[in-house]
Amino acid sequence: MGILVDYIDTRKKEIFEEPELFVASTKLQYAVDILEGLSKNRKLMPNEKEKEHLRWCGNLIEQVDWNSDAFRNRKEHEENARFCDMCCIATSVRPYFYRELIRIRNPSLLERGFLDRLYFTLKSGGEEIMLTTEELTQARGLIQGISKRLLEEFNRDGYV
Repeated sequence: MGILVDYIDTRKKEIFEEPELFVASTKLQYAVDILEGLSKNRKLMPNEKEKEHLRWCGNLIEQVDWNSDAFRNRKEHEENARFCDMCCIATSVRPYFYRELIRIRNPSLLERGFLDRLYFTLKSGGEEIMLTTEELTQARGLIQGISKRLLEEFNRDGYV
């Protein structure tokens, strides 16, 4: 077995006992709020904390997407514990990502270009916005849906 598989096996219990998915939900919602501000004023520049949240969310959502470059190239980073933590969280978030894409039923969200521009925008910390105002609205809906479903799952499992 690879290092990543061994790491996930040891971390699986911790991920569900610790509030990591709750933190992920909170960070995703915070990114939604930042993107809303950016969609209203594209010249607005996020502060360092906001940039950090956007980058974290970009890395997470890119890891969630099976078709992304980051997911396909994940073996290059298996030695990095921080990357492995992100992979564990992404594994838990993945079903919600795909459910939201299906729920929204917007063909443009399924286009590779939209998702790549979303990841780029998030990972740039909002410094380089590659999405149109309409796409920012769609991105907020996608991310907010994921965040909401994570919280619903926590509530259903008795964590909240």
